[in-house]
Amino acid sequence: AGTASPTVTSTAMYVVSQEGWLYAFSTEDGTELWKLSTDGISFGSPSVRGDRLVIGTDKGVVIGLNPETGHAAWKRTMPSPIYTTPVLDGDTAWVVTDDGLLRGLDLDTGEDRFSLETTSDLTPTTSGDVIYVPSEDGGLYAMDRESGEVHWFASAGGTVMAGPVRTEDQVLIAGGNRIAGLEQETGEQVWYYLAGDAIEAPPAVVSGYVFFGARDGMLYAVTTNAPT
Repeated sequence: AGTASPTVTSTAMYVVSQEGWLYAFSTEDGTELWKLSTDGISFGSPSVRGDRLVIGTDKGVVIGLNPETGHAAWKRTMPSPIYTTPVLDGDTAWVVTDDGLLRGLDLDTGEDRFSLETTSDLTPTTSGDVIYVPSEDGGLYAMDRESGEVHWFASAGGTVMAGPVRTEDQVLIAGGNRIAGLEQETGEQVWYYLAGDAIEAPPAVVSGYVFFGARDGMLYAVTTNAPT
């Protein structure tokens, strides 16, 4: 097994291994559906949207393939390693490379669409024409996905070690041991919560609850409308 979480759809589970393979297993009985050499090790999870699965590797290889058959539709090699999970939004696959570039690739062909400079190699999240990018200066930038113009910046209150997560109207970001919910439009803080130690992985949002772990060995559940 690799260090990345499996990605699950209604019919299949996609798993990357430290041997450089991407496996597809049936969620019904665990049967291996197919496997593909990824030309490097994937530290990020596979991303699936419709009839496309995208994965990146530590050799800078990005592959777009059919999740049902495992057949590659396109393959790109970037000049820098990829350690994050691709973000699929509309017709674009967003990939963060280790050289500080956020690259937008055409989901169908793999061709370049956008390129934005970042200060972090963490996974971003998107909403419409805005992409939310974490930074090494302890904050979160809301940027126009085409021009790169910064709409707003919000401090995370500590070192950011995990990418942001979006809800219907908020974007969640953790800095140090602090996690906060920010308004997507303005970046204004709606709520925050202090854990017992650093938060190093993205939270999961289910039915208005935010679940996350911290270095204190605890699993936390807070609501997205918690008072400040």
